[in-house]
Amino acid sequence: MEYIDVRWAHSNTKEPIRLVSELGSGRYETRKLEFFPDGRVDFAAKAGSLHCTRLGEMPVPSLADINAQAEFSGIEITASDFDTLWNQYVVEPYLRRDLRIRAAVKVIYDAGRSNGWPGHRIPYEELDRIGLEEFNTIVAAALDAADNVQLATITGPQLAACGSALERFKEEYAGSELSNFQVVIRESLVAHEVIFVPNQPPSSSGVWVGGSTPYGREVHYHISKSTYEILKTTFGR
Repeated sequence: MEYIDVRWAHSNTKEPIRLVSELGSGRYETRKLEFFPDGRVDFAAKAGSLHCTRLGEMPVPSLADINAQAEFSGIEITASDFDTLWNQYVVEPYLRRDLRIRAAVKVIYDAGRSNGWPGHRIPYEELDRIGLEEFNTIVAAALDAADNVQLATITGPQLAACGSALERFKEEYAGSELSNFQVVIRESLVAHEVIFVPNQPPSSSGVWVGGSTPYGREVHYHISKSTYEILKTTFGR
């Protein structure tokens, strides 16, 4: 594992000003904290995430490459440094003290025990720290998604990235109706990821796999945060 602490100098109040990441194999993020100008701290992990923070879909560049960009200043930190921040901003406020999350977790976990779900054999109170953290993270993400299901916000840079993605999508899939797609935006250190997700047919009896439905294919455009050029295109599987 590698741990980095990156400061991001900019004037956009909607974007984080500090990104602290745990990097696993291939320099892919496994846990991440994002610090915002208003004092909010959001997080992402494999088990779930809070608000718009997501693990990056692409490997994180080396610190040398990150620091070569004038707006970024990154350093390597220790695992202990990262865990201290993670416990302070994630485990304590969201996974142990938030009574709403704990109440929801108890209902779900007890239902799992009653129905014999795998991994629910021991009482919730006896879960080890990692098990507690992972389960509570999933529930916290579910509650956050429920709270924000009617909210839709987008930043200026995200809108510019969507513009680039939409232009390319219309060129490559001219026969596709946009009304049959939902658009998802994800963030990494260097790129916006704009995803066109095809809807499921309302009365379909089939199971569609491979990132496609009769309406079209799930397309991911990875767009540079500095130039808004499309870096690469990938597809849902």
